[in-house]
Amino acid sequence: IHAVNSAGSSTPQLTNPDRAVPSLQMPGVAYSVVASPGTAIGTVEVSWQRPRVPHHGIPCFEVEGIISECPTPYGGSIPASDGGDDIIEYEIEISNRPDFLGSDGLRKTYVGYHAVINDLYPQRTYFVRVLAR
Repeated sequence: IHAVNSAGSSTPQLTNPDRAVPSLQMPGVAYSVVASPGTAIGTVEVSWQRPRVPHHGIPCFEVEGIISECPTPYGGSIPASDGGDDIIEYEIEISNRPDFLGSDGLRKTYVGYHAVINDLYPQRTYFVRVLAR
């Protein structure tokens, strides 16, 4: 590597180490999470999309409020908002409390982008969040 400016060029130097690989990061948050009453009594249907924004919360591309996918890394096939490793499952947490504190919550893991949560109390308000892992 060497530097170049209006005065000329520096003497080339070898880097040490000669290469570096970025460390893995946690994936971004699930995108477009929607929870709605299920077709059966005591159920909630939850759907979501894979993360579009990396874990740091800064979109790779955003134009007029519309967020687009991050670029796909060299040699990869999925946009980089996965933290550098495949997302293998999603954890859904459901609670009666908006802060998700307390012991009345429920956590389940799912593969894919849709889930039906069963055995809930009818006429009760529930809060839902989705974690990619």
